[in-house]
Amino acid sequence: MIEQSIKEFKKAIEFSPEKHIYWENLKLLEAVKAGAQANIYFQQRKLALAAQEFRRSAKLWSPNAGGYKEVQENVRIIDRNIQASEANAKGMEFLKRRDFSAAAREFKRATGLSSPAYEPEKSQFRQRLAEAELGMKADKEIRAADKFMQRGRADQAAIYYERALMASPDDTVAKQGLQEAQRMMAAQEEGERHDGREASREAGTRNGDRPAAGSGRAAETGEPRHKIEFGQNKKALDQLISTNDAEREAAGTPSNTRRKERSGDPYDRGGKYSGSISTDAVDARNAGDGAEEKPLPPAVAKALEKDKEYQKLSTSREAAAKDVKAAQAGIEKLEKRISGASDADKAKLQVELVNLRDKKTAAKSKQAVVEVKMNDRKQKLISITQPEED
Repeated sequence: MIEQSIKEFKKAIEFSPEKHIYWENLKLLEAVKAGAQANIYFQQRKLALAAQEFRRSAKLWSPNAGGYKEVQENVRIIDRNIQASEANAKGMEFLKRRDFSAAAREFKRATGLSSPAYEPEKSQFRQRLAEAELGMKADKEIRAADKFMQRGRADQAAIYYERALMASPDDTVAKQGLQEAQRMMAAQEEGERHDGREASREAGTRNGDRPAAGSGRAAETGEPRHKIEFGQNKKALDQLISTNDAEREAAGTPSNTRRKERSGDPYDRGGKYSGSISTDAVDARNAGDGAEEKPLPPAVAKALEKDKEYQKLSTSREAAAKDVKAAQAGIEKLEKRISGASDADKAKLQVELVNLRDKKTAAKSKQAVVEVKMNDRKQKLISITQPEED
């Protein structure tokens, strides 16, 4: 249709070149054609060609003609999407080199630059930003674990490698580190058992007697060996759980009293996910003492009720909130059990308590991410149902 009209105006200009209206209409049609081709290139994600056609359209379009501002805006949007793609490529390179901080910076920039129509790329940028932030948290735990390994503290190192894997389950460095820590712990335990057997034989020789083979009792005390080994294991576990703050700081790890304050988790330190929601806000909503949201216009509220994607996100948020509450209830129950538990049980319960707190943090993070997506969806529906007046 446009091609045919362009041909007709070109013929008309050949017969009447003095008529400026023919020239203006021809330029307008060519501008429309360039804009349409630019949109095709954009859908094909040929951004450089799309930018070229949008610029051509802008040059042909008369500043006094209707739609000129829209053409100029298209040029600006395509340029920002090109910059977003470049930032994403840089972020991927940083991710390969495990430079998670730099990767997060580039993915955040890509998310901010990309237009709402640039999907699914924009959602991918957000997902990679979350992965980079979790990578930062895992990397911090790995560095602490490596320091413990250098000092021969495989038991402590294993804890931090496991924390790293909780943040980033596919991290190969953390997996390899945990395996190495477990091998070192096994070797240390075997060495301790060997030393214990040697000490028992020496004690028996000095006393002129020798314990019967397989008796299962220590020569020096007469106590069943499993009791002695349990005492040694309990001591090691107590040491593992109750490491003093000075040792944690020396390992580059926050102390017990400051762990939450200085956590590498962006939500624990009050940071915002993609500049939108922190888990402090999630805590307030879960507790029921957050500020009430202003009522939405009826058209928007109705659109949200019918929007399947928004309702699916709402269900996910409720599930995450339930997980947070369940973890908190478990934490409170465990804390009561610990206060009245024996020394032998306290160590095991403390390990369970650490795991529950990590589960609560993960659930809070998930809830915050879902709320970001809900807010984005809500804003999109608002823009559709409540268009801005010119």
